[in-house]
Amino acid sequence: MIALPPGVTVNKQVRIIIWAVTPEMTEWWADIGGAVTVEDWRDGIGRLQQTTVLQYGKAKPSYKMQTGTGEVILNFNQEDASTALMFILKFSSDINTHNLREYTDYVN
Repeated sequence: MIALPPGVTVNKQVRIIIWAVTPEMTEWWADIGGAVTVEDWRDGIGRLQQTTVLQYGKAKPSYKMQTGTGEVILNFNQEDASTALMFILKFSSDINTHNLREYTDYVN
């Protein structure tokens, strides 16, 4: 894992919005010790659908946004911020947005 620089802390839950969960993501997720499950559900007209759910540590499981775009929200707790950073670096082309920002002015 990539460690955060010395003295840097994250005080909020890290949320990453991705376009969709890919097979490469699920493989990487399982390799780092995260939980990967597949849930079955029925859509509005009764068709059986499957959703891949990712969960890491004590964070909330991932879920699809209800906007109709198919985007998925991944959650990481504060103590898993370095894992979230690793995910962002590895899958940067698949990420829509995230709340882990870099600041140019630091307070000592």
